[in-house]
Amino acid sequence: MDVNKTKYHLIYGERDWLPLLFDQSSVDIWWDRERQSISLSPIVQQLGDLRQNDLLNENNRRGAAYDHYGNIYWINPEQNEINYQPAATPLETGSYWHVDALDVNVSKANPQGDFSPVEKVFAGDKPILRGLTVTAHEYLIVGILQPAGLLVFDLHAGGPPTWLRWPAQIAFAPYDMSCAPDGGIWLLDRDFNNNESRVWHLDKNFRVLNCSGESVDLFTAFSHDFYPEVPLQERAETMAHKRFFSGLTINPGSPVIAENPIAIEALSANRFILLNTSLSDTASTIHYFVDGELVDSIVLNEEVMGGLLGEPILLAHDFAFVPAASNKQRIIVGTLYIVVTHARQSYKFFLRASESDLVLVLQPSFLPMRAYDGKALVASGQTAYYDFENRWLPLTEQPRKNYQSKAQISGIVKDGEEPDCVWHRIIIDACIPPGTSVSFESRTANTEQALDVAAWQVEPQIHLRSEGAELPFYQAFNKDKINNETTGSWDVLLQNAVGRYIELRISLNGNKRSTPWIHACRIYYPRFSYLDRYLPTVYKEDIGSASFLERFLANVEGLYTGLEDKISHAESLFDTRTSPSEFLEWLAGWLGASIDSSWDDNRKRLFIDNAILLFKWRGTVLGLRVLLKLSIDPCPDERIFDALKRGGVD
Repeated sequence: MDVNKTKYHLIYGERDWLPLLFDQSSVDIWWDRERQSISLSPIVQQLGDLRQNDLLNENNRRGAAYDHYGNIYWINPEQNEINYQPAATPLETGSYWHVDALDVNVSKANPQGDFSPVEKVFAGDKPILRGLTVTAHEYLIVGILQPAGLLVFDLHAGGPPTWLRWPAQIAFAPYDMSCAPDGGIWLLDRDFNNNESRVWHLDKNFRVLNCSGESVDLFTAFSHDFYPEVPLQERAETMAHKRFFSGLTINPGSPVIAENPIAIEALSANRFILLNTSLSDTASTIHYFVDGELVDSIVLNEEVMGGLLGEPILLAHDFAFVPAASNKQRIIVGTLYIVVTHARQSYKFFLRASESDLVLVLQPSFLPMRAYDGKALVASGQTAYYDFENRWLPLTEQPRKNYQSKAQISGIVKDGEEPDCVWHRIIIDACIPPGTSVSFESRTANTEQALDVAAWQVEPQIHLRSEGAELPFYQAFNKDKINNETTGSWDVLLQNAVGRYIELRISLNGNKRSTPWIHACRIYYPRFSYLDRYLPTVYKEDIGSASFLERFLANVEGLYTGLEDKISHAESLFDTRTSPSEFLEWLAGWLGASIDSSWDDNRKRLFIDNAILLFKWRGTVLGLRVLLKLSIDPCPDERIFDALKRGGVD
């Protein structure tokens, strides 16, 4: 409410704008969380489809992972060697380990005990490496086939790997794996011969955990040459505590239908997502699991794309999850990058995972992947990396954005609280670049039902207020944008909006390369009429001229009311809690003090609040110590003045 008792309805922030956007049938409006503004929907740039022979194939995928020092490890195309790229010399790559080393020296973890028979390591062909990750405790884990198991490399201690052998009668074919924050592992196992897939869960000590509620007696799974010839029942009774948990079965015949699972990503110690892509499907599917139970499934189709893609269907090749810096235990948020099979391009999604559902929202980011060979998409730190020839590069967003050309927001209904209310003006805090525009239409009535049949009236073109926002000492944008010809507070005077209720329709128009941004909208009512208040009745005898004169004087009223508002709120300039930044040094001058201009606002306000106390202790050791703390402390607060308030008792 201003000095003339004119009130306004405010539309500001996500809580006000999002419900309006949800009510629209069009997807051409976008809520930009970074700017906290609405705009035309961005269109994600899409690269041209690859030729049929160049499509990314799951056979090209290789396990890859970064350690905490920035070194990256991956499996070579022949699947018999681990290559690495050191963080210190990223242009150089080398061989970290080769399967031939297994013939020379290997530490084999044998669940049968220390007294195992000597056996030949390889009975036939060399083993195949498939699947790779680095745990939170700096262990490099590599899947191995023929025979099946895992190789565990201690990246801190070095030396040969420990070979974790799977029981011979339990099918195990590692394909992809991901480390959990607690040091454990989620592992995707695919048996191509039998068309079966499983998910295994290992803890930080590489013990197989219960993932599906099923287990197998170790002694029924494999035998040992040195076991005495006793009945199987007796053997089970004496060693019943040795059990081997089986993996979670995932195939068309199981409760979880995943015809072709190709990648797995850990979200937490007990949650993971599974990517399923089949050429027979119209779009890939992401399955979300909590404690081994399927909780949610999301198809990457137009519903998830939100109108940001021209062809709203994604066939995914791989994905990588980058968690947010601060995640809660029950709600996990972060960024999910998905690379598609038909183009060398990645898409960025906002991910939110609760205990009951999974939410994916496509972000308007253009992430090309030059010469991507399809080895892997790897998360590390706060971004993801892809292979470029024999090196690894970070996904980098390119500043190429297109937008929808036009859109409308309707259904903005407000109450003027009295019949025949004269609606005054609309002021928006916005950025309107050249080639774009924002326009308003309105209709009014004394009942909400009558609004539906009232005619729309086009309002005049909005203009940028040279004096800034109408609210006293309020700045909607940073100082460096105030003088910008496209950014600030924009004003439109409503022409003939009379009625208790008003409905607005906002039209946004762009040139596909730029879009207007609306941060806040204020709708003022009722009009404070200079014609009614200050001029004789004779000026209202002619209805046409009176209407023109009232609108003309309303422009003058807008200027004077802004000045009067600042005068009426002048006391806020003398309060450090409300005084604008540019007035702080002036306020300190009233106390005869000078402030270091390099200080941030918080330090300046603390100094002014405690200036009298500092004057009392000026020149003393304690006073100098407090001033030093105020100057160099990274986060100063009132506590640094406690010693002065106690009379020097530190």
